[in-house]
Amino acid sequence: MASVNSVKTGVYSSMIVLPNESEQEFLDLQHQFVLDFMPQDVAELSMVHELAAILWKKLRLEKLEKSAFVRVLNEPVRHVDLHGKLDIAERFNPYLANIEIFSDDFIANFEGYAASVTKVGTNPGKQEFLALCDEDPSLFQEVVAMAKEHYVFKLPDSSITPALLISLEIESFSSTISFVNFALKEIKSKADDVLWIACRLDKIKQAITNHKETRLLGLMQAQGVMRARDELSRSFYRTLSELRKQQQWRLKMTAIDVTPSNEE
Repeated sequence: MASVNSVKTGVYSSMIVLPNESEQEFLDLQHQFVLDFMPQDVAELSMVHELAAILWKKLRLEKLEKSAFVRVLNEPVRHVDLHGKLDIAERFNPYLANIEIFSDDFIANFEGYAASVTKVGTNPGKQEFLALCDEDPSLFQEVVAMAKEHYVFKLPDSSITPALLISLEIESFSSTISFVNFALKEIKSKADDVLWIACRLDKIKQAITNHKETRLLGLMQAQGVMRARDELSRSFYRTLSELRKQQQWRLKMTAIDVTPSNEE
């Protein structure tokens, strides 16, 4: 069919398809419209092309809308976003952005860290630290992880012993202190923060959910996406109605009168 071949050449596609879109996908969509409506003249072909173009733009809008919504929903919630709902400090922002890590096991680990450090303090002697590492291996591994962040070790993990850690020093505020003391203070501070959030976890999660819902609603109202989508829908069905009228008119004009003659 001539009309099908005309559309399949992609004469109009460069005016509709953006550089980051697939021209072949648009041509396939347009070809499907041709198969569905079987245009027989230039007027019908033009309207079929317009229907394909409108639907393509509507699909594009839906993709952009989805991307915008996903981006907004994934944007981290910060402490300032929760003012009026929760009084929470800026240092908690990394936890607010990853609130899903607060499992029972995660909280229990830090409860253990807090208890262990509280037991010996943040400035233990050598024997106290050695005993602490035996009693709480997970705490020892936490100290090892911190040491690997601050020092370049050319040793396997199995060679990083409590005795080695005791011998390390670190610069802090223009003075040299024991690395173990520094690490235990950091771990205790982190544990206190984790447990502070854990005590308010349900309230914090609800506040984060409420803020994301408010943010999403604001995006929908500000972008006018629904209005644009509705306008495209109206254009689609208006063009579809015109096409149907054109096809009905063509069929009427080409109909053959097969009514039997009354002449004898």
